[in-house]
Amino acid sequence: MTGCYRRNIFDFHYKNKSNKSLILLDIDHFKRINDQYGHDEGDKVIKYLAKNLNQLNSNSTRVFRWGGEEFLIVLPKLSKKALLNKAESIRNNLDYTLQDGSRVTISLGVTEQKREESIFQAIYRADIALYQSKFQGRNKSMYL
Repeated sequence: MTGCYRRNIFDFHYKNKSNKSLILLDIDHFKRINDQYGHDEGDKVIKYLAKNLNQLNSNSTRVFRWGGEEFLIVLPKLSKKALLNKAESIRNNLDYTLQDGSRVTISLGVTEQKREESIFQAIYRADIALYQSKFQGRNKSMYL
């Protein structure tokens, strides 16, 4: 449906990677979109976001559909500032408007893999940062 790599591909090819930066993002209020506008509209939102994210795929960057409305972007190691700028660029370039004129937004959690840390530990930290973003009002990027 999305053209993104799936989680099983990540597990097979990326579980032993190191020195990576990660962006974990989630569509804000996605359940409400499905409930209010229908699952067809929810699917359109996911496809739109995936289409835009897939443009990031390169030799060094991969986009994975991590869960229902959640995506993981694996990048080469970036500085905190560069990583936050990348996340904010993704967030600011999302331009999807629902039937009633309301904008779809995303929340992002960003982090860098630390030395001697598994990529799954870094993903866990990105997930915490994502929840902090949601807790602090959504539609923002948080670094942890």
